[in-house]
Parts: sequence; structure tokens; C-alpha cells
Amino acid sequence: IEIVDSNKAEVTPIDLTEAFKATSDLKDPSLVGIQGAVATIKGVEITGISPSNDSYYMFKVGELETYVRISSSSCPLTADEQKTFIDTYKANLLKSATVTGIVSVYDGKFYLIPATVDAYKDFADVERTDADKIASEKANLSIPEKFAVDKEVEISLVGKTFTDVKIAWTSDNKQAVIKDGKLVI
Repeated sequence: IEIVDSNKAEVTPIDLTEAFKATSDLKDPSLVGIQGAVATIKGVEITGISPSNDSYYMFKVGELETYVRISSSSCPLTADEQKTFIDTYKANLLKSATVTGIVSVYDGKFYLIPATVDAYKDFADVERTDADKIASEKANLSIPEKFAVDKEVEISLVGKTFTDVKIAWTSDNKQAVIKDGKLVI
């Protein structure tokens, strides 16, 4: 190996804040056209870990939502750094932040890979109305569509994110009874 230049220059992330705010499509060329670049987006809302895949750390600006993904095949963070990243993310759910990562594309859509353990930083509280909290909790409720006979399913009685949201259930089916925080079939 021959070192031809020993000078190092820190990479300055491309600021995609305005491009992200200006589009409603994660396939927008202003986002996906710079795959591999380090980019930052300011004022994102940390929205939660994807229920379909626990390595997708979701964020949104307005109605446009995507994620920072920890992948076993392409994440530059060590196992300890990944744990710190996850713990920091969980501790700041529903706050605003600045997110920085490596621009990646899957199925033509923009997402980020964390380049450093502090991919999310500059956290700030977001004011929410009671209606916003209720809508958020309602959107995250789910019950399986099919059940076996004599099945009991735990149901949420308080919000998972906003624990001040109380949840009440009713059933219009005699075969599905709500009892002691459970749906009994």
C-alpha cells in the first residue's frame, strides 16, 4: 500500500431539509439521486420503530415518512454503537430531531443508514393536543381478524406512547366479550 495523501477531510452532510419538505414522494430525484451521500434533515419527528421490521427507526416531516435502517449487511455501527443508537432513539420517541445518515434507496424509495451512533440528535419536545395523542394511539391499535374458539387476547387499556390516553372497548358480537382487559372469544 502506498499512501498518496495523508490529509483527511471531514465529510459535510448535504442538507436535504428543504428538499424533503418540498416533496410528497420518497422516489423524488432530489432525494434518491444522491444515493451514497451523507445527508441531514432538520426538524424531523421521531415516530417509532416500524411494527413490520424492528430495524426500521421511523421519522417524518409533514406527512412524508421514512426511516433510518440498521442492517446487518450495510450498517457501519458496531454492536455496542447500535445498542446506544437504539436506546437513544427509544428515549426520544415523538420528539423532533436532526437526522443524519447515508442516503440509500430500496424499491426506488429514499431511506438512511446511520453513519454514526448519533444519527439522531438535537432533540426537542413537540407540543401535542389531546386530539393528536388520541389519533396517534387509535392509529396504532390492532386486533387480529381471525380467532380460534376459546381464545383470549390482551387488549390495551392505556396508550403505549401516550400513557395518559385511556382506551375503552366494546363489542357488538356476543361471541366476542370484553372482560378484565381481555377480548374473550
